[in-house]
Amino acid sequence: MRSATLTSFLPAVAASLLVASSATAQTLFDPPSTPELRGADELDPRIVELVAQLGDPTWSRRERAEATLLELRVPVEQLVGALEQSSLDVEQRHRLLAIVRDRILSMPRGALGIRMEPRLGEFGGVVIVSILPGMPAEGQLAVGDRIVEIDGQPIVDSSTLIQIVQMKAPGDTVAMAIGRPRKGPDGRELRDQMGQPVFDEIRLDLELGSVEDLTRFDDGRTSPLTDPVTRLRAEQAREAGLRFAPRRMAVPIEGRNLAASTDALDVDAHSAVATLLTYRRLLAEGAMRVSPELRSMWRATLQQLQEQAEDPGLPGEMRDYLRAVAKRYKELVPE
Repeated sequence: MRSATLTSFLPAVAASLLVASSATAQTLFDPPSTPELRGADELDPRIVELVAQLGDPTWSRRERAEATLLELRVPVEQLVGALEQSSLDVEQRHRLLAIVRDRILSMPRGALGIRMEPRLGEFGGVVIVSILPGMPAEGQLAVGDRIVEIDGQPIVDSSTLIQIVQMKAPGDTVAMAIGRPRKGPDGRELRDQMGQPVFDEIRLDLELGSVEDLTRFDDGRTSPLTDPVTRLRAEQAREAGLRFAPRRMAVPIEGRNLAASTDALDVDAHSAVATLLTYRRLLAEGAMRVSPELRSMWRATLQQLQEQAEDPGLPGEMRDYLRAVAKRYKELVPE
């Protein structure tokens, strides 16, 4: 443990907060820097075999392989590594992409087990106001601690901390930098000659618990601040679709016009519709609940689709296809 004054520890971190506030969320989700969208360097042989079975001539084997990949809770980087293979046929790619979306949206979330002030503390970092019993923070962190960094990323506010922690899985370990106010024998916080608080710099590794455990507190309700993570995961699932889905191609057929041929394109394969279908399944299974933030996100996506469908710079047949996508999306939005 090292001691530090305001000028030697927390402001050193605060200097980087000036740029982190606008970049943190974007950095988390821009491939290839985003861990969930980076393919594994080496694929597990069992995963390779199951992915091969997704293209098996027998339908029942393809179904079993997909079900097994879902049940195994395969790490996303393994699935993305498989998706990066150019040898996949269209069905393999569609099935594997559906599993990736499922993993991104339903993956368990990590938790520290703290309550904190929502904004940056007066002297830098996010201030802990209480510790939840039985959670990982108990015995490691303390009320009044200022969390200034997690895994090398400056903590701008409580929302930033939640995004970083909940994008990790329970059991993952995070490296934390803490500013802990030094106290005298009377329990009062010490100050230096300038009247500024004196902090001890603490660096520790903490194994995360699960967001599911937070339902034991606050009458079974989790913090509404989990919703930014839901939105970011939805965007990441959409990005996976844009990056890995088979490219659609309208092929003119003699005796038929091109616009008619676009009618055969599968609107449910569009990344926005496919992601919404995954949400509907998770809602039906009780794995998540509709929130105002989700409704807002769905409305924004629908508006974007409708605007794209009326883009005069697109060919008429593509606008027709996007109108069909927007119509389907609107039909699927949960009431």
